[in-house]
Amino acid sequence: MLWNPVGQLMAVGDSAFIHEGPINTAPSHDLAHLLVAASSPKLAWKPAGLQAQIAYAEYNAVVFEHTLDRIYRAYVDKQFAPETIVRGLVSHLDWFVTKHFLPFPCTPREALRQYLSNLLDDSAVRLSPYFFQMKYGERLDPDYMKATWTARFRDSDSPIGWHDLQVIMRTQLGLLRASEASMSSVVSSSS
Repeated sequence: MLWNPVGQLMAVGDSAFIHEGPINTAPSHDLAHLLVAASSPKLAWKPAGLQAQIAYAEYNAVVFEHTLDRIYRAYVDKQFAPETIVRGLVSHLDWFVTKHFLPFPCTPREALRQYLSNLLDDSAVRLSPYFFQMKYGERLDPDYMKATWTARFRDSDSPIGWHDLQVIMRTQLGLLRASEASMSSVVSSSS
């Protein structure tokens, strides 16, 4: 991954995405796209192609990014209570599907179900220190959107550090799965 104010490059194997020009998304968002690719062979990661492909790739990156970002902000920055992580995440994802990225190809519940059923939690948790490290760097530099950022890793990597947040991430993924399951049972019982 190469991210700078004048262009961005994300690559997984032989597949690459290039954007020329400035964007409003943080470097850690682009990293989330690559972490999605490394954490699931089935989830869309590359924001290119047909509208539905782009929508799913952006959604998947947003779920990954906001899960880890909310964990970081709750436990490192102490911006809000940890017990609100999943509720805030689900609310943001609902907004993303119903208001922000229109038209979205499915309902918020179905989008989350697809994400969770294809995410390999062990891989996502194992690779999460890359995100936490980049997020830490972004928080330290008020001009981070003017800098150049790079990341290079393999899906088999086991980066060190951030162990406490990895444990929390595993717990939060469990809570997110329980939340999705309860949404599904409410929909099923009301049908």
